[in-house]
Amino acid sequence: MKRMPLLTAAVVLTVACEGGTGPATPPAARVAADVVGRFTEPAFYKGQLVHFLLPSAGSANPNEQVVADCFRVGPRVPDNVPVGGTAYILLIPGANQEVVCSTTGEPAGALTHNHVLTTAPGDVGYNGHFQLVAVAAGPNYPGAAFADTYDSEAAVLAGLAAGELVIANPDVARTRWTVLLR
Repeated sequence: MKRMPLLTAAVVLTVACEGGTGPATPPAARVAADVVGRFTEPAFYKGQLVHFLLPSAGSANPNEQVVADCFRVGPRVPDNVPVGGTAYILLIPGANQEVVCSTTGEPAGALTHNHVLTTAPGDVGYNGHFQLVAVAAGPNYPGAAFADTYDSEAAVLAGLAAGELVIANPDVARTRWTVLLR
């Protein structure tokens, strides 16, 4: 059995949530966010910024899924394992969470995106298994300044219903991500 490196254990235990209405982030939390950033990615969940742990982030796992030759998303979850939630991948103008390809370190360009998770620890049915759904700007997309308003499942579903967003690919990948909450 492989032991989890101390830094990775610290990352799992460190949470870097950023609230829009609270006090300024203290220096220690900013340092923790920098460490967390090496192994995690930001996402929206119920209107809050959270982070999720990337499986295999610090290894050369041969079972790693790579999407669009740009993003490492973790090993595929077998089809017989129930998916516990959806991770909407918002490939929309104004997205700013994932701006660099994890495979090359190059700018993501048109593949820049935000994440919106539908479940997290404490939710009924949460198991960390996510189906990734690619979402693009629809004909009624209000513009780049509104990208961060799609910060919850309800906001994404409302955007889809209004034609602001469209499903580009309903099943990009299935993976396991550990959501970190404060």
